[in-house]
Amino acid sequence: DGDWKNCDEAEKWFLKAAGQGNEAAQLNLGIFYTSGNCGKTDAAKAISWYREAEEQGNSDAANNLAGFYKNGIGVSQDCDEAMRLYRKAADLGNEKAMYNIGFSYMGGACAPQDDAEAMKWLRKAADRGYADAMPAIGNMIVLGRVAKRDFAEAVRWFRKGAGLGNAGAQYSLGLMTELGTGTKKDLKEAIRWYRKS
Repeated sequence: DGDWKNCDEAEKWFLKAAGQGNEAAQLNLGIFYTSGNCGKTDAAKAISWYREAEEQGNSDAANNLAGFYKNGIGVSQDCDEAMRLYRKAADLGNEKAMYNIGFSYMGGACAPQDDAEAMKWLRKAADRGYADAMPAIGNMIVLGRVAKRDFAEAVRWFRKGAGLGNAGAQYSLGLMTELGTGTKKDLKEAIRWYRKS
């Protein structure tokens, strides 16, 4: 079933290790019950195992658990708890959590819209190599949501994300190249980026 070779066997061993306090197994059980790869989607179980791993300092578990609270999946929506968990994960060095904080400030979801705060967190994620943050930064620059609207700087961010395989960055780089905005106009190069995206 799905990507798992033997779902029942995987679940059995994850449960055994998780029950012995293994945080990686606890995280994997959270993912197991979230992904539905084995037809066993169970938000309550996922939340419980993510919480166990999060309490042991697992940043991925804290980040994943935050998503449940942000979106009200299996729990009542609680933006304060979501942001607390994202910050905990970010403080532990989790770049996806840094991105999620920035994205929350960028769109005003579970945090007040604050472009400066959004850019701060998106840059932290991007500086750690998190590709999804790079087109978000580029888009904020293009839309003039930062102090200086600099198309060449936006193209640099799109190019960085595109080089890491981010489809959104590849598409945006194609568009900027097609229009000749912030970079030399080059339809052949634009088409190449469009195809990659």
